[in-house]
Amino acid sequence: VRLVYHGSTESVPWQSLLTEIGRLLEANWVTLVLRRPSMERYGLVLVWKQGYQVRIATNYNQYAYAIDPFVNLPPDKVLSLDEVISDAALKSGEFYKQFLEPADIAQMLGFDFHATGNPSSHVSTPGSETVECHFRVCRSGSQARFSAADRDLFKILLPHLKLAVHLHSQGDVLETERELYAGTVDRMQVGMVILN
Repeated sequence: VRLVYHGSTESVPWQSLLTEIGRLLEANWVTLVLRRPSMERYGLVLVWKQGYQVRIATNYNQYAYAIDPFVNLPPDKVLSLDEVISDAALKSGEFYKQFLEPADIAQMLGFDFHATGNPSSHVSTPGSETVECHFRVCRSGSQARFSAADRDLFKILLPHLKLAVHLHSQGDVLETERELYAGTVDRMQVGMVILN
């Protein structure tokens, strides 16, 4: 839980959390989608791969998102990939052939959540932007299936991650506003006198 909150202050957000979750759950991949891809912009996806540092993924674009069978899960519900799609249907699909098989991913455990102005709410309130996020842990087919204890860990982390992402996104909004106002003032032909 400490790493969830500490992660929002790291230079690569949540790199310690993703690394530790990967180690604890003997995963080969751990991902945190902080912004899903759209027509207007790339998604913001943090990826930990076994043996590597956390990085921002660039290959999870709108096309990958559109064919991913493990998205748009019911909010705040921990699910495994095999609860969403059968193994046969998964392996016959393009997402498996293009993304999962080359990465040695056969099983996933994850949840989707919305980080809003009210972290306990699923509904956005006026003036608060909803951040739709996905958290996934992956294993190869040769590894043990995810256990009830693994699911329990996710259930413990979920409310804390929602709050930490919300607080992080609020900081980003404030920084963006500050940069906007500073840029506007810089372009104005204004003189200023400060009297003490």
